[in-house]
Amino acid sequence: MFRLPILSSANLQRRSGIRFLSHGRILHQKHSEISTISDILVKSIAALESANDDKARAKAFTTVQAAYGKLETLVIPPSILLQQVSMSYQLPMVLGTVNDLGIAEVLSESTDPMSSEAIEKRCGLPADKVSRFLRFLTSRGIFEEVSPNVWAHTETSRLLDSGLPYEEIVKDPIQRLAKGRPGPAWVSHVVEQGGMAAVSMVTAFRDEKYKKSEEVTETPFTKIYGIDVSWWEWLEREGRVLNITKAFELNNIRNFDFSYYPWHELPKGSTIVDVGGAVGSAMALVLPLTPKDTKFVIQELSPSVLEKAKAFWNERDPNLIPDGRVVLQCHDFFQSQPIKGAEVYFMRFVLHDWKEDLCVEILKRLHDTASSNSRLLIVEAVVAHACHDIDALRDGAVEGAYPNPMPHPLPANGGRAAEFEAGFDMHMLNLLNGVERTYEQYRRVANKAGWKPTKVYQTDELSSLKILEFVKM
Repeated sequence: MFRLPILSSANLQRRSGIRFLSHGRILHQKHSEISTISDILVKSIAALESANDDKARAKAFTTVQAAYGKLETLVIPPSILLQQVSMSYQLPMVLGTVNDLGIAEVLSESTDPMSSEAIEKRCGLPADKVSRFLRFLTSRGIFEEVSPNVWAHTETSRLLDSGLPYEEIVKDPIQRLAKGRPGPAWVSHVVEQGGMAAVSMVTAFRDEKYKKSEEVTETPFTKIYGIDVSWWEWLEREGRVLNITKAFELNNIRNFDFSYYPWHELPKGSTIVDVGGAVGSAMALVLPLTPKDTKFVIQELSPSVLEKAKAFWNERDPNLIPDGRVVLQCHDFFQSQPIKGAEVYFMRFVLHDWKEDLCVEILKRLHDTASSNSRLLIVEAVVAHACHDIDALRDGAVEGAYPNPMPHPLPANGGRAAEFEAGFDMHMLNLLNGVERTYEQYRRVANKAGWKPTKVYQTDELSSLKILEFVKM
């Protein structure tokens, strides 16, 4: 891949302006844009190096990624860019294969770098393929080739190490994902389930049934797996629900900062209901931010997840459940809400699973039992528009609904910096006909259920994950 050396703004401008593309075409017409982006990139790198706290560092990093991504599209010839993008599917597939074979765990067994031949002896993958796989991943900072065909971990590749003995991985490569650290479970879910569904997207959308469907049983995932049940039902049937619960623990490593929301202002004795909360990992982050007598009700439909939740909370504080401060409750959020008049109804990563009319139904169940003082908090990735001209949308929007855009000529939403959220939108589409929504889409859904927005809070500087606050109309 063609890269610009990052030396100085002047250096970037000079080198970018004279690069020849195919057929000798010069980038003079883009020079002004490249010059501006080069300035942004250099300044944001300087800000990243001088940042003295996580928030400043995250803001600078996001700008660096956005600027670099835009600059890359300007200096790479379009035909090469198209080829690179179309071949990028190989990256997660190789990552998933290495993850499934337990190569990260094998590498962790030694305090020294390991040769491809040594890795072959443990996992059985021929040394030549070991080298080809790991060398491919080094292009993205996953593993390091310290000498020819000799490999070491990087900070990123260590996230693939579950911490389990290699023998346990070989014995049960699927169920082992519910144990240990969450990185392997995340990669397995995204690649094996999401990746296979993505492969099916092209052929599925040639069929009018799948192209137009919003049903959870008519998706690229259900097509390629040849099933007539939803992805969630498939997980239950295959005994993989706990694997997903483990996978999404990786979100907590990303250091989402829930302190942006004023939890400390809740009245004494408040109740927070985590609707569809799985083990309640979000509440584990919220609990220290609330008054000491706040009660937490974790609602989850899956009995196996609720069993896992007991262990999750007992590991943190064995007194929380016996003392009644944390309550685990089996509940289907399509049914009437049993906790009446709670101060907060909290939903994280729930609505993106469902089409709009079912989202309205879920929120109506909460509206029916909420009081005039109740708050509905929806925690989801809020998709930002790539264009800068959104003045018409800003008109009448609540505070925080439309955060400050990236500077021109970068995409307003950050472009490359927003790639994870955009990719996850496709992930939800392929698995469940789900959707990551814009602020105006969430407002419309909530309004139909009788809720009105009051404010949108951020959770960190690295993603579009927001806390959308609503009250009853």
